[in-house]
Amino acid sequence: MQNVLLPILQHLYMAHLERSPGQQVQDALALDSYIKTHTVWVESILKPAVSDGGSVLDDTLGVLLNHINKAHLEESPGQQVTDLLNPDGYVKMHTVWAGQMLTPTTDFLTGNC
Repeated sequence: MQNVLLPILQHLYMAHLERSPGQQVQDALALDSYIKTHTVWVESILKPAVSDGGSVLDDTLGVLLNHINKAHLEESPGQQVTDLLNPDGYVKMHTVWAGQMLTPTTDFLTGNC
């Protein structure tokens, strides 16, 4: 768990909490450096998730692809607009979906696999 949380916490403290909003804007304006830094950061977070042979990543991608298929590709554009016009239902559905997306990683980190 520390291998996943440590890069996240280090990034939050060093890149956000220890820097002023003005400094963060300047960082973001240096686009090339900003993208390279965040690419390395994302890789450091994903490495533990794929170190188990990819099952956590496969499970997470499965939830994502299922959502895309069921909630977007299998619904008409009109139905998707109708869904968006019901913000309460839309937020609840996506909150549950986000929880399902996190379950494989949470299970991996807590040993509940």
